[in-house]
Amino acid sequence: MAPCLVTYTVDPIWVNGFSASVAVTNRSIIPPTGQVTMELPENAAAQIAWNAILTVGNQWRPVLTLPAYHPNVVIGETYTFGFNGTYTGVYDPAYGFRLDGPLCDVVYN
Repeated sequence: MAPCLVTYTVDPIWVNGFSASVAVTNRSIIPPTGQVTMELPENAAAQIAWNAILTVGNQWRPVLTLPAYHPNVVIGETYTFGFNGTYTGVYDPAYGFRLDGPLCDVVYN
């Protein structure tokens, strides 16, 4: 079992765009600092986030940092944020979610 669980929900998907909700549950015994990274397919990009601060240094590896009013995901807690993105061709979901480094288990809805 990974130290974190991500539930990834996309709704809606439209031509060349999508809106995703990401619920991160901390299953670890160590409180993280609140940074979530993920991988996007090469044909996709994250554009704007809510309930998190989006940093896009590399188009396919955006970093989402929890805001000052909720700086980390305490042990046993679930925190939800979201982002809008664009894609070309066929939509494929984000993958490779990490909470402060360790890889998370992912459930796709």
